[in-house]
Amino acid sequence: MDRNPKTFHKECTFSISNYFPVKYNTNYFHASIAGVCQIFNIAEIRFLTLPMGLIVMTFSIIVYPSIFYQKTWLAETWIPYSFFVGAFYPFILLTIGWFRFRPAKIKKIIKST
Repeated sequence: MDRNPKTFHKECTFSISNYFPVKYNTNYFHASIAGVCQIFNIAEIRFLTLPMGLIVMTFSIIVYPSIFYQKTWLAETWIPYSFFVGAFYPFILLTIGWFRFRPAKIKKIIKST
């Protein structure tokens, strides 16, 4: 390891910045395995770790074959997609729900119970 303070600072910053995404991805991976075990009523989660890891690695290569493809997809597709899924689609559902269950109908339902 180089003892130059500038280089050491860069190495430490790089190591710390790489630690947090791995930690979060590990938590998501564990949560997905725990969810699958809960859905299928499986008591032990350890034997699903290797198969699930192989599936995740395979899908990661299929979804993003290269870093260039990932950057292009994030720049061109992710913004409209996230707007649709995060704002437009919930707004449409809220509007449909508002027309189907108007406040007057809801008050009648509450009074009848």
